[in-house]
Amino acid sequence: MQSDLSPETQTQLKKQDFSMFLQNEFVRRLKSNPRYSMRAFAEFLGIHSGSLSQILKGKRRVSDSQILKLSDRLGMTAEEAKTKFVMSMDSVDFSKMNQRYSAEQLTVDTFKIISEWHHFAILEMTLLEGFTLDSKWLASKLGLSEAECLMAVERLKRTDLLAKENDQWTARYKNISTIGMADTSLALRRMQKSILQKAISALEEVDVILRDQSTLTVAINQKDLPKIKDRITDFRRSLNEELSQSHGFDQVYNLTIAFYPLLSVEPNNQTKETE
Repeated sequence: MQSDLSPETQTQLKKQDFSMFLQNEFVRRLKSNPRYSMRAFAEFLGIHSGSLSQILKGKRRVSDSQILKLSDRLGMTAEEAKTKFVMSMDSVDFSKMNQRYSAEQLTVDTFKIISEWHHFAILEMTLLEGFTLDSKWLASKLGLSEAECLMAVERLKRTDLLAKENDQWTARYKNISTIGMADTSLALRRMQKSILQKAISALEEVDVILRDQSTLTVAINQKDLPKIKDRITDFRRSLNEELSQSHGFDQVYNLTIAFYPLLSVEPNNQTKETE
């Protein structure tokens, strides 16, 4: 298969893929045990903690033999590791990609990586006065561990969503849309679940003066559903545009609008539309 990417770039993509896998595993363990450390993870994998840190940041090359060794420590067979990491680039149609991904490919692949609420929160936080890309500061603001924030920052940098301009870290794109990303339905569901969980927490922990959580229960004709969804989309976009014109940002909010049937839906009325 002919490729528009150099062998070096293909190899780097493969290594990044594996480091993302390790990042996800490390964060998963942190969520189960907040006191879990990178040193403990390194000991489990049988490598030096400094080397692991460099791998997680994408700054250290990982050989195929190392991928197989570390994957084995995580309970993955050699064949599984070869398919997922070592051989993963063989299934990519590089003829449709250039040296910096097409916009569509970047959107789809990137979202699969950052589909948790705090990645988007960090991008918005770059607009806050006094913003600093420090994992300890981010952790204190987001209520997460420093390690989770460090991993999120590395992901945002690596996917080119976070960039440094004039000695300041900024979100590379003003708006990020997930509309039309049917291939990432699982990632979209994961993000929506995390957002809804945050909404439940806010209901219990945030003063009502600082939030607005309301519902509307109404009878509809299901033929009007596309029009209703369009109205909701228009509202979100217009509100986003209006708020972006403001100044002196000092907080990051999330708006979740849920419009769904309360009655059971007959099988023949189910749609194939994804989030």
